Amino acid sequence: MSVLNTAQSIKVQHKNGSEITFMTTNIPSQADICIIGAGPAGATTSMFLSKAGIPHLLIDKDEFPRDKICGDGIDANSIRVLNQFNPQLIAELHADWQHFTPIRGIKLTAPNGKSSEALHRPTPKSAPEPMYFTCKRQYFDTFLHRQLNPEFANIQLGTQVTNLERQDGGINVTMTKNGATHTTFARLVIGADGDHSVVLRKLDERKIDRNFYAAALRMYCRNVSDMHPENLLEVYFPKKVNLGYFWIFPLPNGEMNVGFGMSSQEVSIKKINLRHVFEDIIHSDPFFAHRFRNADFLETPQGWGLPLAARERKNVGDHFLLAGDAGSLVQPLNGEGIGSAMISGLIAAQFAQKAVEHQRFDAGFLQKYQTESSKRMSKEIRSYKQILNLPSSSGQLKNIFLNTLIATGAAKYAFERGARQWVNTAMHKPILVDL
Repeated sequence: MSVLNTAQSIKVQHKNGSEITFMTTNIPSQADICIIGAGPAGATTSMFLSKAGIPHLLIDKDEFPRDKICGDGIDANSIRVLNQFNPQLIAELHADWQHFTPIRGIKLTAPNGKSSEALHRPTPKSAPEPMYFTCKRQYFDTFLHRQLNPEFANIQLGTQVTNLERQDGGINVTMTKNGATHTTFARLVIGADGDHSVVLRKLDERKIDRNFYAAALRMYCRNVSDMHPENLLEVYFPKKVNLGYFWIFPLPNGEMNVGFGMSSQEVSIKKINLRHVFEDIIHSDPFFAHRFRNADFLETPQGWGLPLAARERKNVGDHFLLAGDAGSLVQPLNGEGIGSAMISGLIAAQFAQKAVEHQRFDAGFLQKYQTESSKRMSKEIRSYKQILNLPSSSGQLKNIFLNTLIATGAAKYAFERGARQWVNTAMHKPILVDL
């Protein structure tokens, strides 16, 4: 079932002067596959569907480029997906120093103020790649959109999905664009439209469980002092809070992504004002406040929610799959969501390809997607659940544990050993999906 019609070219200009060209077509009345959401999960799904030669409809309510509140970390999972799609893209990340900053390691600061630095230094047997990049989402999502293929992807931006209604054999997707209403009958809907997913609300259940949810703040700034020349991700575990951390992530052009996040359960139980904690660290913390005395704050703190993968959400049903944040696939221990979203997009594309080849779009046929979309985080999920089961007095124990872990060098050793493995996996091992 083709979704492509006569196309026209439109150009969207980024504020830095660069342009991205999209091919737009009429919205089709029917499509085998309809992806709702064109962030990392949806764009990745589209990229791999096009690579397989499968036509599909891709919808997003926003025009691009657009800002997205995030920590802006492009981790080894993201690099692995990009490398699997097209190895030449990794060279592009290295070359685009105006938008991508290579990260060589991490600096951990314990509740007692003691710090430890762990660097990824490639060996002759390991890949000579950084373990991480940072890039503002406003640009990274546009970078992903440059990989979309209008030969197979009918791309509809600035298009708001207003309703989804089950029908025999599929789902009617109702949307508005430029004041006009359109309906597409889709055999398979892939919900990649984030935490507030319309797919989740209309076809499944959007229910927030604070045990498996986190809240975070982000603020861009410049002139933070004492930044490491190797571009390290900085993570600080404040003594006064439990299940949370403060970060400073270096970005291109002398900017930093500064933020704080913690478990929504802790926020609720202890009635914590996240903004007050964040501002207290920046202005009063004995270990960090001095670094912000001459900082230029480029915005007020921006907040967002993180649906963690530890909740066993149903991510597959008759004629739909959920990917990325819509499927609660944020890594529960570190809050990283871009890489897991992209992996889920790759997996969703393979299951969608299988569905099209067999013309089967029911939940039973697609059931393995449930396991495949989350199994790579199984160890982290177990660890997070164990932390949740600790007694309410565990905050002091947490501080002692982190102080010891960082002071003894155990965290440094574990991280440097893990970084070599992450980078080699990203560069040499494709993601294999059990269909």
